[in-house]
Amino acid sequence: MRRISCFDLISLFLLAVCLLLTGCAASGRIDNMPEDAGADVCRAALLYKDVLDANCMGDSGEILAVLEQNGLAAIDDAGECSFVNPDVIRSFFAEKAAGGTPSVRFYRVCYDGGLSCTTLYYADGWRCRNTRAAWRDDMPQVTFTADYALTALFLSEKESLIYTCAIPDNTAASKHDGYIEPTTMIRLTPKAPVCAEAEEKFLADIGYNYNGLFTRTWTADSLDSVCLNDLYLSLWRLEHGDYIYYFNDPYPKMDGTAFSLVPGVEFEALIMKYLDVPQKYVRAHAQYDAEMAAYPVYVQGPHDGVSDSMPTPEVTAVQRNADGTYTLTVDAVYPAYATDRAFTHIVTVRPESDGTFRYVSNTLLPSPDNILPPYTSRICPMPDAA
Repeated sequence: MRRISCFDLISLFLLAVCLLLTGCAASGRIDNMPEDAGADVCRAALLYKDVLDANCMGDSGEILAVLEQNGLAAIDDAGECSFVNPDVIRSFFAEKAAGGTPSVRFYRVCYDGGLSCTTLYYADGWRCRNTRAAWRDDMPQVTFTADYALTALFLSEKESLIYTCAIPDNTAASKHDGYIEPTTMIRLTPKAPVCAEAEEKFLADIGYNYNGLFTRTWTADSLDSVCLNDLYLSLWRLEHGDYIYYFNDPYPKMDGTAFSLVPGVEFEALIMKYLDVPQKYVRAHAQYDAEMAAYPVYVQGPHDGVSDSMPTPEVTAVQRNADGTYTLTVDAVYPAYATDRAFTHIVTVRPESDGTFRYVSNTLLPSPDNILPPYTSRICPMPDAA
């Protein structure tokens, strides 16, 4: 039998290394294959075990404080707390902008006390690996992992971490079976309290769904671009905390149509509560059925398909004016288009002495880059947004 010489051993070693490197290069995973995220997320969860109760539930703020002390980038899943150690994310994007292919890992505290870990890394393109750990028998255990290619990955001017996963067969029809939102947007810096308060009080319940109040330019004495019949449904939500649904529609149907009939007095009272217009203006500018003394509304409008992909308003500045009104600068955050500034509009509101408020005007700032949500009124002939 031929003995293997030192030269043969060296040759075999070099051949093995060559094959290994060739295989790795072909897969694109030489330096950037993430470390074992499952073990990592479990180790991170154990860091805050002492702040959990007997059911392994805990306060998100306390958990984030522990993760922050350990140098981990993290936020709570509901986005109610501030992102901790955001410089970890900033450093990642700084290196990426310089032409590097770094990786970064951040965590999200889940509602059940568990922990979700996201790893952004490069392997034949930018990718995202999500790993979820939950508490089982007083110990964290991996319950889910998935890896996706990314079609977008950037830090916006407003310091929102934005990335979009390429998810096969991720249709709205499959929401009951593993659907996830393709685009994730996470703020690295918290909103100013005054902006958050104004957003919640004046804008959140109206939004952009099936009304043109914030996507059209108007003043209280020139509301031609706003369909008051559609706006009624959003004002109802503002007043009552939810939309009207077909199964709890309190109004009779107009014969031969899908429209509900709101008694004139009720319709006008709600419109005039939030807009500084007289009753005769409402009667003249809204679609009115004189025979029924009622206004038609399409209750199903806000629920017709597009509501799940609507942008949301984000107040970026609040100015108190000499006349007691407030001017709000608002960006539309539109995850469906991976942007935290789909368009910008200026809303003026006037607080009333009884604790209520009225909308005074809205100005849509023109831009060729504006992305407005789809909206077609079933009741009113609507001009183009302007």
